Amino acid sequence: MNVDIEELLAPGGALSLVDPDYEHRPQQSQMAAAVWGALEGENHLVVEAGTGVGKSLAYLLPGALWAASRGLRLIVSTHTRALQEQLMEKELPVAAAVLKTLGFPLRYAMLMGADNYLCVQRLAQLRAAPEMFDEAGAKTLAEITQWAETASTGHRSALPCLVPQGTWSRISRDPNLCLGQNGRYWNSCLYRKDREKAERAHILVVNHALLLSGGRLPSFDALVIDEAHNL
Repeated sequence: MNVDIEELLAPGGALSLVDPDYEHRPQQSQMAAAVWGALEGENHLVVEAGTGVGKSLAYLLPGALWAASRGLRLIVSTHTRALQEQLMEKELPVAAAVLKTLGFPLRYAMLMGADNYLCVQRLAQLRAAPEMFDEAGAKTLAEITQWAETASTGHRSALPCLVPQGTWSRISRDPNLCLGQNGRYWNSCLYRKDREKAERAHILVVNHALLLSGGRLPSFDALVIDEAHNL
């Protein structure tokens, strides 16, 4: 595929058309071109870039185009969960908008460790033991239960209300207690939905802890390690 990545980031290019706040930065364009070259050539690449360069889009835009145009998967690993969520909420929607102008739909998803996800089985079990919580706790659990019926993700950051850590430890996912397909809550399992989105994604955002944990990740064709100095 013949693509001039620097043209996408140039003044008047596709990125400037979908992002009205975009400002052209030569270093960002150079980094994006280097990332594209490394992906195309199946080479390793190490980049050190200062604050203000726009590193995230500099690797996400070529990475997204490379993966979506070929039906491949790129994993992006960050040190912090905060950066994971920033990529999902800010940069990846911009990259998806750019790819849409080129005729490529982009699918992206995020995975974190098990204890970051609501378990509907444990939630139901806790609600069945009202002596375990007070009136405020009961109201919180009822709100979460209603939300979970139509939720598309089980991630804690998506919950409709704040949950005290003590309560969360009782309703978060525990792989050792999961019954999987044999459980009565399999069809309503929100973590399963997140896993299925990850399996379909062109870009999957994880963190270093999950990447190095030995946990099961979808197969992937390339890897970007952001905040690599913390690996």
